[in-house]
Amino acid sequence: MKQTTLHKYIKFLLSLSHLIAFIGYAQNSQPTVGKAYPLLLQAEDVQNHFVLPADMELVHKASGKIIALQYNATAMQYQAVVTAGETYDVRVSMKGYYAQREFFVSETPKDNKPLKVIKLDPTTSNVIINAVDAVSNLPLKMWRATLTELHTGRSSTFLVDTPEGVVRTQLVEGRKYRIDVLANTYETAKQEFVKDVNNQEFTLKLTARKAAFVTLKAVEAESTLPIAAKFKVISRQKKKPIEGKTSLEAPNFTVEVLDQSPLAVEVEAEGFAPVSQQIDVRNLQSGEVKEVAIPLKTTLFPLSIRVLDADTKKTVEKVLVKVTDFALSEVRPVTKTGKSEFSVLMKHRQNFEIMVRADGYNVLTQNIDKWPEKGQITMFVSKRRHATVLFSVVDASTGKAIKVQQMSVKPQSNTDKELFNDCTEAEVVAYNKEVFTIETTAEGYQPKQSTFNMADFENGKKYNYVIRLDKSLLKVAIKAIDKKNQEPVSIGSYALYDVKEANSQIAVERGDDGSAYAMLSPEKNYRLEMVAQGYERFVQNFTMGAAQQQLVCPMIRSGKTLMLTISLRDSVSHKPLEGSVTATNAEHTWEYEKKAVAGSMEVKIPLPNLGLYQLAITAKGYYNRQTTLAVNAVEQVLSQVVFLSKIPKDLDVQAVQDLPTVPAWNSIYFEQSSFQLQASSYPILDELAARLLSDKQLKIDIIGHTDNVGDPKLNLALAENRARVIFNYLVNKGIHESRLFFKGYGGQRPAVPNDSEDNKKKNRRVEIKLRNL
Repeated sequence: MKQTTLHKYIKFLLSLSHLIAFIGYAQNSQPTVGKAYPLLLQAEDVQNHFVLPADMELVHKASGKIIALQYNATAMQYQAVVTAGETYDVRVSMKGYYAQREFFVSETPKDNKPLKVIKLDPTTSNVIINAVDAVSNLPLKMWRATLTELHTGRSSTFLVDTPEGVVRTQLVEGRKYRIDVLANTYETAKQEFVKDVNNQEFTLKLTARKAAFVTLKAVEAESTLPIAAKFKVISRQKKKPIEGKTSLEAPNFTVEVLDQSPLAVEVEAEGFAPVSQQIDVRNLQSGEVKEVAIPLKTTLFPLSIRVLDADTKKTVEKVLVKVTDFALSEVRPVTKTGKSEFSVLMKHRQNFEIMVRADGYNVLTQNIDKWPEKGQITMFVSKRRHATVLFSVVDASTGKAIKVQQMSVKPQSNTDKELFNDCTEAEVVAYNKEVFTIETTAEGYQPKQSTFNMADFENGKKYNYVIRLDKSLLKVAIKAIDKKNQEPVSIGSYALYDVKEANSQIAVERGDDGSAYAMLSPEKNYRLEMVAQGYERFVQNFTMGAAQQQLVCPMIRSGKTLMLTISLRDSVSHKPLEGSVTATNAEHTWEYEKKAVAGSMEVKIPLPNLGLYQLAITAKGYYNRQTTLAVNAVEQVLSQVVFLSKIPKDLDVQAVQDLPTVPAWNSIYFEQSSFQLQASSYPILDELAARLLSDKQLKIDIIGHTDNVGDPKLNLALAENRARVIFNYLVNKGIHESRLFFKGYGGQRPAVPNDSEDNKKKNRRVEIKLRNL
């Protein structure tokens, strides 16, 4: 194994151990929450386990507070005071190593100063160790190097058995080390050094011992593959027998020979007949190694297999049994001895697999890692249950069947997917509760990805799921003209709605030349509203034709102005107040400020366009208010009453900050059994992103919900996925992840009763809550 591969493997094992430890803690540990105690932190090289003088930072996860660390240069350890039951984020970095970040939950300590070790993976190696024969200068094939850090006394051992034949590792500059190299048939070689930039490679020359050696290996007589065995070697110069064991990973057993007397060798291995053999060593020269492979013949063991029905415990007909011996990667011949009884002769006592197939039953596969008692095993097979699911594709507007170009149906429990072409419906078979993801394409329609959740499973039942496709979107130009002279009109703001989709707003794109267009679906009903300076508001309901590419809108001149009226009142007495209001519109770079008229206590502000306005309200002796007003409909009543809270007389007015108002961002909805956003949700999300970008201190909770249809566990996962979609959307808009928190509650918190399809649609939602309030 190359060093880089070994590093990755060790890093994987460490990550796995951290995950297992964290899961064990979460399930079993009961820390004493709130108790403070000292914790030692130490960085180590993941390869050689030497302590590293790394840089560390410790952060309390909940508050984001950086924990003070005290460094002990002698021990190369940091000390911090942590609180039991709290989660911390430790960040470790050092030149020549990959930075490591690790979250952990502090536990009640079992000793005075518990130690947490963070493993660092080197980015490269700065020391190479070679071992060669002192006479021939040829590299040694198999050897062992032990590195010792003399300051701490820590040691690390490397076994070399690779084509490259070297040791590569990372050491700290300025430290003193010792290398000890050992190899069979050679004397030990040593070297001490202080690591600096000039000593990158060390070559140790080993002198051959005067004795000769015999390397023994047990192999299977038929395949000559190595096997694990026990050895006993009797030599005349040794008073006691030399005993040892080999394994598949280390199959060689080496014995030192000091005279010309023959060696008596006894070999035993499980599943093989024992062997005794004499080995002649009369012609061996000093330092020579003789390799001897001792063949062992396998001993067969009978295994009886019985197959029964898991429910009735009765025998099963039409059964096929397959037995695979993993040790030799071969399928053993099976003999049928009864109605559902079988016999097989095994070469090894463990590590094999039994697979059973029977008509009308699920396939049963069982791995056997221990020889069964009395050589008998019973396999219980369960009857195969199934249900069918029919997926039908229809036009979303007309309900008529559509022939699709392709439909792919992928069950969640399987990586494979079924493909269907040129059909209006497709039928698949499910064998238990299942969630399907369906991707559908049809000529003239928008491609769609949908999810079907089998909340229940009834054997033999047929489920139906209808996939509704919308017509492909057309790019339609919107042209506004003066009704009288047919000249083009510059539009201040557009508002375009899908009438049947709960007035969901559709984006109108503008070109640099003043042109405008929208992506619309044929045969759908829309309402267009436009506002232009010096013209009456334009309102028109229309239905798109399949070939329509332009919508011409005649505008009528008018001297009327869209007026916003704001009344200021005391939040307790409701008494009118005198104050001022500043309105801004970032999209049109427009700002307007006006004070309340004496007597009426009202502020009247002319608005140039539809759109989103930020209002800042001030009144002497009262807290400032900031709020958002969305002017997006002609029928909207443009008047508001704003209640202000009085500042206590003993409160420092200069210390008072503006109190933000919570906007209504909770109309974000999804398709049934899916985390695909409805089109009406995008304008709301864009407004939310704009608010977060303008207020850098704002943090939000994103909470996902579903209706009550389906498996509660699957709904919980679906709700979290819906919240995650919003999270990802906002991150892509430039909002930092640290300001966003998401969670799913499934159907546990409905907004309205799930007693109608409209109410269920309202419950398939995501709520936004401000954390700063």
